[in-house]
Amino acid sequence: MDIAVLQRMLERERSARKEAERLLEEKAEALYNANLRMLKQNASLESDIDKRTAELQKAIRETNLAKEAENEFLSKMSHEIRTPMNAIIGMTHLMFDTVMSTEQREYIDSIHYSANLLKGLISDVLDLSKIESGTLNFHARNMNIREILKAIQQTFVFTLKGKPVQVLLSVDERLPQVLSGDDVILNQILMNLVGNASKFTEQGFIEITATKIKELEHGAILVEIGVRDSGIGIPADKLASIFDKFSQAASDVSFKYGGTGLGLAITKQLVELYEGTIDVSSTPNEGTNFRVRLPFHIASNESTSSKENKTLQETPLHAGKLLVVEDNPLNQKYLGKLLDKWGLEFDIANNGLESVELARQRSYDLILMDIQMPEMNGHKATIHIRNIEKYRDTPIIGLSAFAFEQDVQKSIESGMNDHLSKPFSPTQLRDKLVTHLSKMTEVDQTSLTEFVFNPKLDLQELGSFYEGDVQYAVDMFVIFLKNISGYTNQLSAHIQMEDWEGLCSVLHKIKPTFPMVGLSEQHAIVCALESEAKNKNVNIQVYQVKLDDFIHSVDEMIPVLENEVQRMNEFIENR
Repeated sequence: MDIAVLQRMLERERSARKEAERLLEEKAEALYNANLRMLKQNASLESDIDKRTAELQKAIRETNLAKEAENEFLSKMSHEIRTPMNAIIGMTHLMFDTVMSTEQREYIDSIHYSANLLKGLISDVLDLSKIESGTLNFHARNMNIREILKAIQQTFVFTLKGKPVQVLLSVDERLPQVLSGDDVILNQILMNLVGNASKFTEQGFIEITATKIKELEHGAILVEIGVRDSGIGIPADKLASIFDKFSQAASDVSFKYGGTGLGLAITKQLVELYEGTIDVSSTPNEGTNFRVRLPFHIASNESTSSKENKTLQETPLHAGKLLVVEDNPLNQKYLGKLLDKWGLEFDIANNGLESVELARQRSYDLILMDIQMPEMNGHKATIHIRNIEKYRDTPIIGLSAFAFEQDVQKSIESGMNDHLSKPFSPTQLRDKLVTHLSKMTEVDQTSLTEFVFNPKLDLQELGSFYEGDVQYAVDMFVIFLKNISGYTNQLSAHIQMEDWEGLCSVLHKIKPTFPMVGLSEQHAIVCALESEAKNKNVNIQVYQVKLDDFIHSVDEMIPVLENEVQRMNEFIENR
């Protein structure tokens, strides 16, 4: 081959190689720059994401703080507003007892009505705020739906006393005896719906029904609860908005019947929290029918009867020393007798201050802490006790007639480990002790199987409370009889002075004692009276009549209880 040709070929090859190397370097540099830009973009993107995440977290924190501030503001403002409202309403009551012209009485009537309406509005706004802020949660428990419905019926039979309105109840026989669901939310739904019906029904009836609709998956059933009345009804064009906030069927409804227009909105949100549905049908001047469909799980009878008895008889407890903090003598006796029977040593403190002092002086394995007490309430006492080094981990169980989730949460936040709602059965208390203690020696008890209480009393409640101990029942009845007259006298004194706070305090204190002596009807009445007194949105004269009727019903049962004490003592002597 010609050397010149070969040289040209080699030159072309070297040139091509250099060009390839140049292109490769360019591409490598371009790729490097691209990677560099991508890394910068990723870094920028990650920075943006971190920044946005931080901003979102800050916004969430600010939102939560705003909600907490709103709830605290509403709580404080409600108290601040209620105080002058009580004074205004109290002064209007005094004005009613003076000589006034027709025009002046109309003015006072308007002031009185407006003040009561404002107080009702405050209560409803607070309820709605709790639901919307998520502080009200669903909590499933075993319940007897028939007992809940019967209690609602008895409450409104009492509330509507003197009004030509029958309160009827019909329960489907196919409904299981024991269901699992949130009894507190269910009770509030029913109270709102039946309360709404009672407000708009001047005569006729209110009918409460419960029907099994169908079986659901995983052992659940769908139950329809109806509240039907023969009241004024709702126009067809208002049905679609009846569950809206501040909604009324007509512009003059609030003036004629009272209310804020929040009750049904609250009810709908409670139903949805329960994962249920609610609808309404109505005919003006003929009545209204609300239908609520709620899911319930079926709880076996074993879990609430034989299983409970087995737990009571067989589960061992740790034989430690307890501190019982309770200001009610009957509750002191009730708790003391149970702890004696179970072989537990205990001391009793009459209020929160005494409990803190005893805790400093002595050592306890568990504390049963009442919530509402004079001198210092249970929440404050718990905080003080937790600050004592040896009580950092000691179980503290709160005892309260309040059963709402937010009340339980308040107990937990104060430092308590658990919460038990009054009135409670021995089984319920023992289950709590089993949870927090370990072993204990069983103590024999006098059998009650041969003794039969007077059928005028609630035999089921008495059997649940005393579970075979005649002497225990005698002791409790005697303490009740010793103290009840003093409490009813206090009620009369508070209502005469229109001291609603004092009235509520006494009603709250005596409320758990009535089931202990088999007076379930009086227990339902006390619950209704306390609920009305809390709102203070009541006619003082009407409330006075209700309170007098309640006291009279208690007085009528005194001879029955005294006779039971005599019969039980004779039973014990003859054994």
